[in-house]
Amino acid sequence: MFPIACRHCARAEDIPHIAEHYARHYARKLGKRVRGIGAGALAVLTAYPCPGNVRELHNLVERAVILARGEELETADFELPGLAGAAARASEATERGRIEDALRAARGRVYGLGGAAEALGVAPSTLESRIRRLRIDKYAFRRRCAG
Repeated sequence: MFPIACRHCARAEDIPHIAEHYARHYARKLGKRVRGIGAGALAVLTAYPCPGNVRELHNLVERAVILARGEELETADFELPGLAGAAARASEATERGRIEDALRAARGRVYGLGGAAEALGVAPSTLESRIRRLRIDKYAFRRRCAG
C-alpha cells in the first residue's frame, strides 16, 4: 500500500506517482484510453489540501478517469471542491469586468445600436439577466458618463 500523502506532510512529493499509478490502473480497469495526468493537473493535485489520506486521492483520480474526455487527465477532469469555487469566482469577476466595460462604453445602454449587448455579442435579454445576476447597476454608467 502507498504511504499516506498530502501537502501538509513530508510525503507530498509522492502524490504525482500515486496519482499516475491510480490513473493507469483505472484506465485499464474501465477500458479508457487515459495515458496519464497532465503537468498542470499534477501541480494542482500536489497543492490540493487533502485531509491527509491516500483514499481521497484515490477517489479523485478514479472519478477523473471516469469523466476523462481525452487521453491525458487535465485539471478540468478533477472535481476539486475548493478549485471549483475559486474558478467560479474568478470567472464571475472577469464577466463582471467585461459587462461593466461594455456598459461604460455604451453609456449604460443595453439595447440597440451601440448598446452593450451588441458590443458583447449577446442577446440584450441575456445581458439583462447577467446584469441582474451580478447585481450591476446599469444606470450608474448613465450618470457617470452624462456629467
